[in-house]
Amino acid sequence: MKNFIHILLIFFFLQCSSEERRSLEIRNLEQGNQEEKISACNYLGKEEKDKLASQAISKLVLSSTEKNIVLNCIHALGFIGVGGNSNSSLSKKILSSKDSDIQHAALYSIYDIMTKSGIETSSRDAVHYSDVHLRQNLEISELIDKIKLFMKEKEK
Repeated sequence: MKNFIHILLIFFFLQCSSEERRSLEIRNLEQGNQEEKISACNYLGKEEKDKLASQAISKLVLSSTEKNIVLNCIHALGFIGVGGNSNSSLSKKILSSKDSDIQHAALYSIYDIMTKSGIETSSRDAVHYSDVHLRQNLEISELIDKIKLFMKEKEK
């Protein structure tokens, strides 16, 4: 019985420290330097379905002009897999960015989110825009075909 209580206490302290760390990393997204923001994206991107983290990361996707930060945010959003703000931010980034690496990563994260949370209007719009305007990039073109096939299968 004593060991069980010790295990419960350890679990409780780990949970508290995990929540504190999560709060710290969300603050780093908003106020940290470049390295802290990238580290925060990597840490927060490990938890699937974390809506609070996805909201904070979505804001940074749109506000940052640093390619490394944006790419880390985009990858984190895809792994977290929460739609809504994430899809909207990724779609806006595809429209506003001229960088094919960012466009490809954002489109791939939209696909990841589709597979986890379903297909949303902003996702469809981003795929359509990419199909019309970004087809000349071979990697993006192949990804568009993959996403369109997935969407067609889901609509059956």
